Amino acid sequence: MLQKPLHAAAHYLNPQYYYATLTSSDEIESNTKLKEGLLDCIAKLALDEEDESQILRDLIAYRTKAGRLGKRGAQACVKTIAPVEWWITFGSEVPALQRFAKRVLGLTSAASPCERIWSTFDNIHTKKRNCLEHDRMRDLAYIQYNRRLKKRYEERISGKEIDPIVLKSFDECAEWLVPDDARDDIVLGTDMTYGVLEDAEDGFDDPPL
Repeated sequence: MLQKPLHAAAHYLNPQYYYATLTSSDEIESNTKLKEGLLDCIAKLALDEEDESQILRDLIAYRTKAGRLGKRGAQACVKTIAPVEWWITFGSEVPALQRFAKRVLGLTSAASPCERIWSTFDNIHTKKRNCLEHDRMRDLAYIQYNRRLKKRYEERISGKEIDPIVLKSFDECAEWLVPDDARDDIVLGTDMTYGVLEDAEDGFDDPPL
């Protein structure tokens, strides 16, 4: 499900989807929510107003297969090479859109956060906590993962300039951080305290940024 502007932009700019069939581009263009997400993402990530305008103009070339984008070689390999590599190889005539597409498609915008959450869940299981009831285990994984986002959150509120598309600088989950200084406080309406987390975290590495 394309719930975020970034997801919508990635779907739209993936030639494997856009050029999949003779009618796939028309289907994508008629998807109002997807188009709105794309435009929101462009507005957020464009360098300035001129860059935004140029990206929008370049989208016409993408839609109409103008220039190198419509060459037989470009169309023949949409399903055989990675989307980012496709834009690097064939997008030089639309440099503003090429740059934008490379940034968006280069992200693991959905898979990596989910993989890190499940990695956290698995790590807690290996700490001999298999006897915890399901809800408590879920809460423990949720809290631990959020605590390990603390550094990203602090950077976000520090006032430093942040590139909104770089996962090193920004994470959509940052606003869900739980308190870090209340070991004895009860969390999430359960009988579990933040102190429980301290025991579970022993020996864990920080999550990759």
